[in-house]
Amino acid sequence: MDARLSAKMALRGKALRTQLDLRRFRIYSNHSALESLALIPLQAPLKIMPQIGVMPMLNERTWRGVQIPLPEGINFVREVVTNHGGFLTIGADFHFAKGLREVIEKNRPADVGVSTAPPPSTAAV
Repeated sequence: MDARLSAKMALRGKALRTQLDLRRFRIYSNHSALESLALIPLQAPLKIMPQIGVMPMLNERTWRGVQIPLPEGINFVREVVTNHGGFLTIGADFHFAKGLREVIEKNRPADVGVSTAPPPSTAAV
């Protein structure tokens, strides 16, 4: 059996999404040409089964994507996903929706009962 899939990768928001497509499906026999000829009528029904049943299920799950962790207030814009030698290269510009000071102030733990005044001096006068 020989099957080839293609995958389209897209970066949307903070999720890397995938859409799969069955490009080629072929069954054959290594033992004889007559066996391969007998398998040709089975190729079409066997190709339709994954296209109708398996591929939509896989695409539904992979289209949700894999979340890329980014700090709060930072988003991707102008996303580009390319394939170089079997590896994905993801490129994008950052968009800062909030200022860094706002994010730090929001995530800073609230210190209850702690004064900001310097400690009293213990030196004798």
